[in-house]
Amino acid sequence: MSKQKTIIRIAKEHLHLETLDTRRSDSLDFSDQAVWCIKAALEAAYDAGYTRGISRIKPLIAAGDELISSIMAAREHWDTGALDEIGPACTDLLNRIEPAKKLLKKARAP
Repeated sequence: MSKQKTIIRIAKEHLHLETLDTRRSDSLDFSDQAVWCIKAALEAAYDAGYTRGISRIKPLIAAGDELISSIMAAREHWDTGALDEIGPACTDLLNRIEPAKKLLKKARAP
């Protein structure tokens, strides 16, 4: 759900507002709200942001785990003297870097 749709949904569900558009009328643009409605709206907004953040970070964590795994494999080959395995391990690592960079760029986007 888009940011704007989420805001409108929260305003309707928790603050019982028909619209968030300015209508240039005090009776339409100002609203008395119970504190528990405001609290519920703030909690819903927090939860929506948290959920969006988690959904954006999970792919980054997975990509980071894959990079670390590739680094550890290359290091293991180096430490054990399996020099013929270092090339493929480094290639695997390099192949994982670009997708990780793309995920990071996507996660930084607003």
